[in-house]
Amino acid sequence: MCKHLSLCLSLFLSICLCHSFCVCVCVCVCACVCVCVCVCTLSLLSGVCGLSSSVQRQFHVVKEEKTWTEAQQYCREKFTDLATIDDMAEMEKITSAVQFPGVNSGWIGLKYGISPKWQWSLADRDFYGENKAEFRNWGKSQLDGTRGEYCAAIMPGGWWHDLLCRRTFPFICYDEKSSTQPYVLVKEVKTWRESQRYCREKHTDLASVRNQTENDHIAHFTGPANIFVWIGLFRDTWEWSDGSSSSFRHWASGEPNYVDPKDHGLCAEIWPFGQWNDNSCNKHQNFICYEGESMGPYFSGI
Repeated sequence: MCKHLSLCLSLFLSICLCHSFCVCVCVCVCACVCVCVCVCTLSLLSGVCGLSSSVQRQFHVVKEEKTWTEAQQYCREKFTDLATIDDMAEMEKITSAVQFPGVNSGWIGLKYGISPKWQWSLADRDFYGENKAEFRNWGKSQLDGTRGEYCAAIMPGGWWHDLLCRRTFPFICYDEKSSTQPYVLVKEVKTWRESQRYCREKHTDLASVRNQTENDHIAHFTGPANIFVWIGLFRDTWEWSDGSSSSFRHWASGEPNYVDPKDHGLCAEIWPFGQWNDNSCNKHQNFICYEGESMGPYFSGI
């Protein structure tokens, strides 16, 4: 009788359970060793799991260690470009690939640029429509150039303030699953980044505001309570290698910390559990490429 049956089951669920194109088996050997094997059938290359997504891209994990610029050149020669990530669904799929044995971390297509801009945490292009992502309702004397005020909160009356992201306020989440009340006021006080993480875990994302009607609706959350609340607008200088306007970010706590941007440039790497870190672009490591419009995303290890 296997003494580690529960361990085998746990390993099967947490490590070996890939997607629908993979077959996984966990067995006990000599009543004391748990062995798990995954066999995936989409590619002759190593380490493949089949995936599906509304975005028609194919992602490829390349197990060669290159600098960010070398990785970019490789991806553009062999595929389309370094990986651009649009939402949490893609993020979760890429995370499963980075956890594949021998990968650990890898470059994605995000690099520190020179032109900061305001954008929404929720990067779903279908959500906005033409020009709706450009709606702004800044209060008087806002956007005054104060250093470090890169996150937006809505104040009583519906006007927006740019504030230090490390300040703590309640926040508004958006929940795409709710047709009756998509906006959720969370009264816990958190930094903007903590609020973003909470909304993505519990709902969909921090609230985006597309027009005056939505702004007035959200303002009702602040008026009676006389409070500031975070919304999903933020400002950064990061740009995607392929020129995409995707505003999706998934930084680890305390990141990006902008270490040594002048000497070597800063590029984004993805860690095994899916969080992002900024690092010198001259670091040699694995990387993730993508191919343009296709039959449906999958990961391949090269």
